[in-house]
Amino acid sequence: MKTNFPSTTFSTPLPHSKLSYIYICTGCESFQLQPLTHQKFADPSKPHYLPSKVLFDSTCELCGRGLQIGGPFWSAEIHCPAFVKQMKAELRATAANSENSDTSASSSSSTTTTPAPFTTFGTYRRMEGLLEVVSEELVGCPLYYHLDRLCSLARTRMPPAAVVRAAILSGGYQASVSHALKNSLKTNAPNEYVWAVLQALVRAEAEGGTPSKLQPGEPVHTILQRDFGYGDTVSLEVTEEAAAAEPGSKARHLLRYQVNPEAGWGPKARPNNEKAETKRKNNQGKNADKKGIKRTKFVEENDENLPVDDLGLPSGDTAAAAASQNQEAGGEEQ
Repeated sequence: MKTNFPSTTFSTPLPHSKLSYIYICTGCESFQLQPLTHQKFADPSKPHYLPSKVLFDSTCELCGRGLQIGGPFWSAEIHCPAFVKQMKAELRATAANSENSDTSASSSSSTTTTPAPFTTFGTYRRMEGLLEVVSEELVGCPLYYHLDRLCSLARTRMPPAAVVRAAILSGGYQASVSHALKNSLKTNAPNEYVWAVLQALVRAEAEGGTPSKLQPGEPVHTILQRDFGYGDTVSLEVTEEAAAAEPGSKARHLLRYQVNPEAGWGPKARPNNEKAETKRKNNQGKNADKKGIKRTKFVEENDENLPVDDLGLPSGDTAAAAASQNQEAGGEEQ
């Protein structure tokens, strides 16, 4: 596939302005970004940057636990929308040309056919789904939440993605998935609002008869006891607006994430190979205890009346005495 980069590619004259550190709480795992630099002047035509000041304390503002630092890493846009759009157009054009070539080749009555100038990719569905998910991602949100992990911290069942998306939209924020993980959440909502959504989920579950499993003293228990001040803003009802915000890639049933190569894929039973099975049986006992073999042979050659155990081997001191006599007899013969 020949693709020309669009003229609207990212301009990165100062890459350090697009780097950040990340502060992650050791308790609730909330994260904050600390830009590496900040612009001195408000006028963008004067790109003069200075080192940023520390924006956060050494403890989490939600649960009070310590923070871990990581980075720096790229915290600006991770996709070029114009380039992704052109990639999607190129992929559709390739598939259309391949389909037209196959149709003309099948309708031709000649025995020799000219190879099609384009061939459909074996991973076409995967490429189509990936590009569509990438085009649906929020711009300016380099990181994402793992919904499974958030619900695990809150000790609550994971709700449908539509419910979480509706709760985010009800607060006036945006939400999307990430191309990197199926059960992911990208949003421009602050950490407080994300935990307010989890608080609403835990309360709804408690009202349904399932009490919270959190214990006093846990970091998340402290967070869920707070009043974030959002009131009735957080709504778990999937409205028509929230339903309409469902990703188009999901509504069109595209292959958005990698699937197993085949049904029941994974470790399987040993293959039923007759030759290998015969070899395995022939090798059984190959490394058996040589002492046991010698003792059995000794009984057969010397005295069949020796006391034996349940396995047919000389028992206890009798075998030891017999072996000693045999060694002495061999020494006298020498």
